[in-house]
Amino acid sequence: MAQERAYSSEEINSAVRKHLSTKKPVKIGGLDGHEAVLAGMSGEGRVTISGKAGAFLAAFLDGPEVTLSGSAGDFAGSTMVAGRLVIEGTVGKGLCCHMIGGQARVKGRVGESAGAMMTGGVLVLDAPVGPNPGEGMRNGTIVLLRPNHIPRRLPPKPARVIVPRGTSKDVKDLGELEMDHQEVEELALVLKDLGVSTPEKVADLLVVLVPEAEGTLPQAEPAPKRRAVKTGVVLEVPEVPKVPDKAKGKGGVGETDPDASSRFADFSKDINDEGGRK
Repeated sequence: MAQERAYSSEEINSAVRKHLSTKKPVKIGGLDGHEAVLAGMSGEGRVTISGKAGAFLAAFLDGPEVTLSGSAGDFAGSTMVAGRLVIEGTVGKGLCCHMIGGQARVKGRVGESAGAMMTGGVLVLDAPVGPNPGEGMRNGTIVLLRPNHIPRRLPPKPARVIVPRGTSKDVKDLGELEMDHQEVEELALVLKDLGVSTPEKVADLLVVLVPEAEGTLPQAEPAPKRRAVKTGVVLEVPEVPKVPDKAKGKGGVGETDPDASSRFADFSKDINDEGGRK
């Protein structure tokens, strides 16, 4: 029985180029740390890969649609020019750095500096990312669906960092800008092409991070402060200003609600009772 021979990255790339020239789908299996697989690949066609890719997967990609069922090393999709790259596992650092165009999506965790120095294209990240995503980008779009890290400095326009609504509420000097209807539709089409479920609903929940002064969405109201007491928890609320006797009973602006004090007392009692039960 003939023994299978391990192919080098150069042999794999040569075979893929030959098949892509005929516009036939290509499948690659059994990758085990191979580096620079599909690096510099151009043309049209679909390439499906399984296994563990090494560094520089699909670097300088220019046209093909590539799907990896597995993980990839550092600098996957770096300097990507065109095409589509979907990675279902995790990726190391430098994902799509210096990206020029095309579309990319990673479903697993991503290392630091994803999308650094981008000048075009769209990068969608489903899972938490490492520090400094989008560092130094000048154009293009990064979509952070679970933004545990955001850029230390927002990139200049027309570059965009897109996040779920409400991301900036606890971040100093950041605001959120609603996208117009056309922008939402265009983003939904990209998400659909990249295989995101219910792309229209997802796109409708996303906003662009901007400096606070440019935001169109109101900042979320801070939660009431609480202080611990022996009998439970007490909410710190402003005191109701006392109304002068002359203002009472006249139905004017200064008139107070006679039932407000009793309602607040009941509310405070419920809070204390709840705290005492914990």
